[in-house]
Amino acid sequence: MKLCLEFKPKNFFFKTSLFTIITVVTYIYISPFITLLKFKHAVENNNYNYAEKYIDFPSVRKSLKGQLFEAFQTGLTKNVRINSFSKLGFVIIKPIASVILDSIVEATVTPYGLTLLMKKGELIENDKLSEYQKKSLPLKIPNENNNKENSPENIKMKYLSYQNFVVKSRIENSEEPIKAILTRKNIFNWQLTSVDIPQELLDNILMNIKLK
Repeated sequence: MKLCLEFKPKNFFFKTSLFTIITVVTYIYISPFITLLKFKHAVENNNYNYAEKYIDFPSVRKSLKGQLFEAFQTGLTKNVRINSFSKLGFVIIKPIASVILDSIVEATVTPYGLTLLMKKGELIENDKLSEYQKKSLPLKIPNENNNKENSPENIKMKYLSYQNFVVKSRIENSEEPIKAILTRKNIFNWQLTSVDIPQELLDNILMNIKLK
C-alpha cells in the first residue's frame, strides 16, 4: 500500500496568504493598545526620550492652551459682569495670564506631566524649575489609592475612527472623564495629539492657578 502525499501549491499559497492577512489586520487593530503599553512602560522606567516619540508636542500644547485660555477668559468675563471688574484690568491681566498658562502647558506636556494629568487631573506649575530639573522628575506617579485609581472601571479605550483612538480616564473630582486622543501616523504607529479636559475640572484647575 502506497501513501501518497500530494503537495498543492495553490492551496498552500492561499493558506499562507490568509494567515499573513489575518496577522497584519490583527496587528493594525491592536496597534494603539501596543502604543499605550510602550508609553506606559517607558514612563514607569523613566525613559523620557523614548516616551516622547509617542507625543505630538505642538498639537497637544495647542489643545491644552486653547482649553485653558478659553476657560480663563470665560471666568474673567463673568467677573467683569458680576464684580464690575474694570475693562482696563481685563486688558492688563489677559497677557499676563497668557504667559502663565503658556508656562503651565510647557511644563505639563511631558511624559510625566501628561501621565499626572490623566491619573489625577492635575497640571504642573513648575515654571521655576530648570530644564534639567524638569527632565529629572521621577516619572513614576505616586499613587496613594492604587486599588482605585486607573482601575479598569476608570479607564476606557475605543476607536473613534480608523485614524483616531480615545482613552477616557475618570478621576475623583470630575463627573466627566479626561479624554486623550491618539491619531494614527502611519499603518502601525500612533501619537497623542490632544487631551480634552471636562469643564468642571478646568474650572477647578484655574481656581488653583496663581496669577503672579
